[in-house]
Amino acid sequence: MSERDDRDRGWVVEMAVPFAMICEHTAMTCPPEIGATTRINTFRLDRPRKAQTRAYSLAPTGVPDFHAAKNAAVLELGG
Repeated sequence: MSERDDRDRGWVVEMAVPFAMICEHTAMTCPPEIGATTRINTFRLDRPRKAQTRAYSLAPTGVPDFHAAKNAAVLELGG
């Protein structure tokens, strides 16, 4: 259960996205080859207080738009 007044010491996220979904929404071909690249980003919004929001991302977008793909991190698939 999340407590708004506790102090987090960090967090971990593990996720799996099917290649078919990646290929459907990017220029990557399926099945992807080793060394293929695409851009990704993840975001987390914390609202510890009603009037306060903290935003975290894997790669800062540099603009007020979460969809700024040109600023996203590059993901290279390895073998």
